[in-house]
Amino acid sequence: MSNDVVGILFVAAVVWLIFGVIAGAIAAKKDRSQLGFFFAGFFFGPIGILAAILVGPGRPPAPPGTHTALCPRCNAQQNVPATQLTYECWQCTLISPLVGRSGQNITEKQSWKDWLKEGRIEY
Repeated sequence: MSNDVVGILFVAAVVWLIFGVIAGAIAAKKDRSQLGFFFAGFFFGPIGILAAILVGPGRPPAPPGTHTALCPRCNAQQNVPATQLTYECWQCTLISPLVGRSGQNITEKQSWKDWLKEGRIEY
């Protein structure tokens, strides 16, 4: 290849990389996947940036001292104090254990299915 072609390809790659960085930065401010929008901006250029601008904000993080809990019955999301072991869903009133990210109870290392088997959940 000639030097002109290599120079043009280099400039194009830098421009598309900048599109990816801009799309990722916009997505990060909206609490969305920074890496996903980086690739969208890198591969699709201005369309990826436009998608990052038009997408709605993601879910905000839980306030300090609380955990975000997702009800296993109705998928309602709520914030529960970090010291609380169980919570009552605000929507369907199911009482469930507070489950950590690994899918196990924070203190007893049991899943919510074990609680159902033992009959420890009130309806």
